[in-house]
Amino acid sequence: MRLDLNADLGEADSLEQSHDALVMDHITSANVSCGRHAGNLEVMRRTVQLCRDAGVVIGAHPGYADRANFGRVSVPMSREALYDELSDQITALLTVAAEEGAVVRYVKPHGALYHDASADPEIAEVVLSAVAAIDPRLSVLHPPGALFGQLAPSAGLSGHLEGFADRAYLPDGTLVPRTRPDAMVTDVSEMGDRAVRMATDGTVIAVDGTVLELRVESVCLHGDSPSSVRAAGRIASRLRDAGVQLKAFAS
Repeated sequence: MRLDLNADLGEADSLEQSHDALVMDHITSANVSCGRHAGNLEVMRRTVQLCRDAGVVIGAHPGYADRANFGRVSVPMSREALYDELSDQITALLTVAAEEGAVVRYVKPHGALYHDASADPEIAEVVLSAVAAIDPRLSVLHPPGALFGQLAPSAGLSGHLEGFADRAYLPDGTLVPRTRPDAMVTDVSEMGDRAVRMATDGTVIAVDGTVLELRVESVCLHGDSPSSVRAAGRIASRLRDAGVQLKAFAS
């Protein structure tokens, strides 16, 4: 068995304010902020350097340019404006990576854009069109059942399935909205158990106790969580103890 462990990184105002360097010791892929929903060019560059030096695969993590809401609120935009925004963000990270001798392998939309591209066919199409136009060798990381994952092959892109160790699931397989108090899983031991269950059984337990099928190639941990370093270490350790090989899906 093998599984990728990814984390959303590069989202602080400075590297000193984040735990990214310590999280990097445990993950195999990093979703690097493209500087619009959070982070900045300097943090982006340092995060790319950390990934390069640690052998962690780099993914672009573009989102709505809404720093006040951390990109977690949908922003109405025209197709053209969204396309241009995504192109600018992904290209910025690819440019920095090239300057640092690194390669960006995939794209994972951030926050509200991730959910919008999962449910709205027009937004899904725009996301995929922007990615394919930049580099059709890029793949997309998406949740099971997401429209932008289903439509990826028709855009000439490969898609990879993602689950969450630190987010709770509804009985229909979608994530519990962040507006609810039970949206996040905060116990690091439970995060480890959930990751192992996804890797070995292909299931996750929803908030009402329903056992959901969730066969994924990558498990995400949010890097902005105060417990992210402990959680990353616990998840990686639990996976290895269960006989799971940690390997990047896009390597």
